[in-house]
Amino acid sequence: MNKITLAKVLIRKKLDGIKFLLARAVTGQGDTVLFESFDGTSYSDNPRFISEKLHELYPDTEIVWAFRDPSAKKAVVPDYVRMIKRDESFGFFKELASCRVWVNNGTFRYVPKRKGQFFIQTWHGDRAFKKVLNDSGHRDKFNKVSEGIEGYCDLAVCGSSYGEKQYRSAFGYNGKILMEGTPRDDCLIDPNPDRIRETKQKLGVADDAKILLFAPTFRQNNLLGKTKQETSGIDISRILDVLEEKYGGEWKALLRAHPRLVGLTGNSSDPRITDATGYEDMADLLPASDVLITDFSSSAGDFALLKRPVLLYQPDKKEYESNERALYFKMEDSPFFAAESQQELEDIIRRVSEADVKENCEKILEFYGTRETGKSSEKIAGIIHDVIAERSSGK
Repeated sequence: MNKITLAKVLIRKKLDGIKFLLARAVTGQGDTVLFESFDGTSYSDNPRFISEKLHELYPDTEIVWAFRDPSAKKAVVPDYVRMIKRDESFGFFKELASCRVWVNNGTFRYVPKRKGQFFIQTWHGDRAFKKVLNDSGHRDKFNKVSEGIEGYCDLAVCGSSYGEKQYRSAFGYNGKILMEGTPRDDCLIDPNPDRIRETKQKLGVADDAKILLFAPTFRQNNLLGKTKQETSGIDISRILDVLEEKYGGEWKALLRAHPRLVGLTGNSSDPRITDATGYEDMADLLPASDVLITDFSSSAGDFALLKRPVLLYQPDKKEYESNERALYFKMEDSPFFAAESQQELEDIIRRVSEADVKENCEKILEFYGTRETGKSSEKIAGIIHDVIAERSSGK
């Protein structure tokens, strides 16, 4: 970190702290639960599933969501949610200072919590391939992960021993970890047919059609350049042909770019292919899909819960590991079906049997030490309710 960047970080942290302290001075402690997902860009992931379960079980709870552009979320956010703008304004810091519980799936720069506030970190990738935060080697003493500050985070949530280790190393977190599963994966333990049908309808896919989901993670040059990620290296149309030959029936493909990217290029002329990048939550797409192809995304570890084919397509594996992100493990040491070319990918699809797929998924779950219960959202909603009830009773 150069001197100019360091100075900006330190000034920003100082200003945030001042804003929060001033907001705390003029704002009383309330009983609201403040949710945020992917830095306020979407209504999705673990926070969404907790929020919806909290309302289902305890409908009197005041639920607030912070978005960078609240007006853009009116179509996807339930009416019972109060939306606020997630920005640098004093108004946002007042909401942050007055909430009783704060739920986030990403890191947030440090603000001094007030007594009685409860912070829940859910993260957004319990079974990551890519090294993150402290593990990535890109953090320093001036850019410390807030969860690593003693007592700052009250509860971390995960669904695997692998994820537990990541909290300890990547976050430097030494607090309580709830090992009940990841909320976004509850729907993979017990998929809801009505919800799957609704997802297909929104995407314009027939109920009886089978779905191939292609969801690669981002590449740094596309992120920095704000450009679409090239996917011409994979022939999705040909993959659909192979799937139809093997399994029969009508197959559709969904292309899903990483939420930090503007989209994917290529493979757009085939009417069987739909760009699903704009779909709000990846967690809805997984249970609706019959096959997943990704590269270095933690969704691969989630999808294995369905006992359906999960394939890794990594034509740039060496380049990725050298120039993009270091991985937590060597690919050859993992149980994943992985291909580095179109032909290898097709061969895997043709070769593996249903029994092979189920066995492979079991090995993937074992590899991560997966402990999903399907009740994570319910458990966390209960904890939030108890935290609010304790304050109300004066404990």
